[in-house]
Amino acid sequence: MRGNATSVYFLAVTVLVGLLTPAARSQQMSSFDRARALGMLDEVARDVRKYYYDPTFHGLDWDGKLTEAKDKIKKETSLNMALAHIAAAVISLDDSHTFFLPPPRPYRHDYGFQTEMIGNQCFVSRVRPGSDAEAQGVKPGDEVLAIEGYAPDRQNLWKMDYRFKVLRPQPDLQIALRDPAGHQRQVAVKAKIVNLKRVADLTGGGGGTDIWDLLREAENEEHRMRVRSNSFGDELLIAKLPAFFFDQQEVDGLVDKARKHQALILDLRGNPGGAVETLKYMLGGDL
Repeated sequence: MRGNATSVYFLAVTVLVGLLTPAARSQQMSSFDRARALGMLDEVARDVRKYYYDPTFHGLDWDGKLTEAKDKIKKETSLNMALAHIAAAVISLDDSHTFFLPPPRPYRHDYGFQTEMIGNQCFVSRVRPGSDAEAQGVKPGDEVLAIEGYAPDRQNLWKMDYRFKVLRPQPDLQIALRDPAGHQRQVAVKAKIVNLKRVADLTGGGGGTDIWDLLREAENEEHRMRVRSNSFGDELLIAKLPAFFFDQQEVDGLVDKARKHQALILDLRGNPGGAVETLKYMLGGDL
């Protein structure tokens, strides 16, 4: 993690959530969609200039990348590819905390397993019961040697997750595995796809419930990512931090609780990183 890194996320919101379905990929992009893609690029450009922690962009010609993306979008015939050009511009910063989130798709997509880096190796950390991954024999503890032919490491795993889970989800993934006994195998894991509404009514009028469903999902996600802790007498406090997205009051409360114990263990497993200043504050400025 960079000591002064700031998490910047770009969310392009659209009501017509069916635009990125497979059928839409073959359709010609309208002038309205092209203007919308260019508008997204302009918003991304403004936010990066305003919020990105390094004003020199690591020496990257950010204006040049924006011009390149704009020229490609003006010639593009597919909205899906137009959004990919925006993503390519942002990913050129090579920063796992800064990426473009495309408009939501009208389906939920799940490969049925999760991975994480342990040391310099990538391992399967979870497998969803009843998933095709489970049926293919994928198990927690299997080492992931390759995903679609690419070897994962600490520098590129987030890019793989972004590519295959967010930007361009696949109907299946080819993964190379090695089990704890050393046996290697190739498996093709099919994704579970649940279709959702192609058009969402976010006005809340006419008895529509889509907006309330979105708010409920957001509340559930907030609850899932909350800070949790468990005390063992006055000797030890274990705090689980799924992410660094909490306010000052929550941090102060956890720090006050930790001061009543002799030792504190911070469980950061699965934490994607974020506001490092929060962690520095919790540790008294030492990081």
